[in-house]
This record gives sequence, structure tokens and C-alpha cells, in this order.
Amino acid sequence: LCPVLLPVIYASSFVLWQFSEESLDPVYRILFITQTVFYLMAVLGWIFSIKKIKSNIFYIPYYFVFMNIALYLGFFRFLNKKQSVLWEKARRA
Repeated sequence: LCPVLLPVIYASSFVLWQFSEESLDPVYRILFITQTVFYLMAVLGWIFSIKKIKSNIFYIPYYFVFMNIALYLGFFRFLNKKQSVLWEKARRA
């Protein structure tokens, strides 16, 4: 359920920020900016992983987002019948 809700939470955070009352505007703006910074850190973590640069501060957001994207891809492969739910037996040497 988490991967499905992440884009919904991000979009709703933006909508709440844009259409909130003046008294709540700073709260929703801070939440939206915090989410945006988190996703930008994930993108930087992805770039650093490609360039083989180790950075713990970017690795955690990258790992979180990457695992959720992997859940999306695995689910769509399952729906398209391209992914089996069974384990393949490993060949013995």
C-alpha cells in the first residue's frame, strides 16, 4: 500500500499547499518542500550510485524510493504475466 500512496501523498501535499487557508499555508508549504527535498536527495543518491560515489545522506532516500519503484515494476510484471511467483530451482555444480 505504501508505494501506491507515495505519489498520492505528494500530489495532495501540493494541492493542500495551493488551496489552503492563510493560517495553514506555512505548514503545507513546509511539508511539500520537505517531500521535494527528499525526492531530490533520492535522485542525487541515484546519480552518486551510478558514479560509484558513497554518500550515506543520499543513500537512505535513494534506497527508500528505489525499493518502492521496484515494487511498482514487480507488480506490473506480475499483472502482465511476465513475472512468476514461483522460485526457479538452481542448477547444482
